[in-house]
Amino acid sequence: MEATDPRELSKFIPPTMDLTFKKVFQTPNLLKSLIEAILNITIESIQITATTPIPESVKENIDKMVIFDAACKDKQGNCYEIEIQRAVQEETLKRVTFYGGRLYCSQLKRVESYKTLNKAIVIAILNFKQFTNDEDVLRCYKSRDELHNDQMKTLEWYFIELPKFQLVEPQADLASNQGTLNFWLDFLKNADKKTEIPPNVPNEVAQAYGMVERSSFTHEQQEDIRKRLGILNLFEKQEMELEELKGVKDENEIFKQLVQSLLSKRTAVEDLSEDEKQLVKLLKIEGLESNT
Repeated sequence: MEATDPRELSKFIPPTMDLTFKKVFQTPNLLKSLIEAILNITIESIQITATTPIPESVKENIDKMVIFDAACKDKQGNCYEIEIQRAVQEETLKRVTFYGGRLYCSQLKRVESYKTLNKAIVIAILNFKQFTNDEDVLRCYKSRDELHNDQMKTLEWYFIELPKFQLVEPQADLASNQGTLNFWLDFLKNADKKTEIPPNVPNEVAQAYGMVERSSFTHEQQEDIRKRLGILNLFEKQEMELEELKGVKDENEIFKQLVQSLLSKRTAVEDLSEDEKQLVKLLKIEGLESNT
């Protein structure tokens, strides 16, 4: 009897995928709620300014499946960039630092004064542990004067490491930013493991659950999501460099290379897990399918 891929039974699709993250956080009130919860601030309103285009198929651009983002401005002109990174990449800290500088500089047009520059804030949500010396889920970096502790109110970087998050029942008001952040992080990390929308979640988080509910996607979209999940899960399990796949245009070939890379670290084909075997059959990869 063949094992069933557990992802096929999940009521909710992982919100850290490119398709679902964009679907949720291209919605201004949901993006606003997430930013407020992470920064523990109140924002009057936001305007979404940019998002990474969602590739129509896996073969279009695999790196956009691993790293993707959305950007917005608030009413005061402060700029925000929110990035999801699913898999470990080289020089994450340098890249996120670069994003902050780019976001800050992008505000200034040639004829404008430096007075028009506002604060730029980058939020990096990581699906892996970047800082291994502690178990802090959230950290913030700001530029400060070492002698006087004066802060330059120009650039800020926030990092969230989802693997470190453990759901706790908020002791404070559920409507507080801390309580809302607790529900948002649980949504981002655990939505695909749930069978129902959790009780007492804020309205915005409940709306987000509804947007990633499997039944809200067409059959064709669900098939595409299964392929994307298969590639992402294999990519995250092995150490193959993303650069090796950027020139590959065929999605079956991408998957085949990932499987072969994974198998090269195994002693036998039988070491493939049941969900990996199901994915091989799903994509009908010649040579590999016959071995499973």
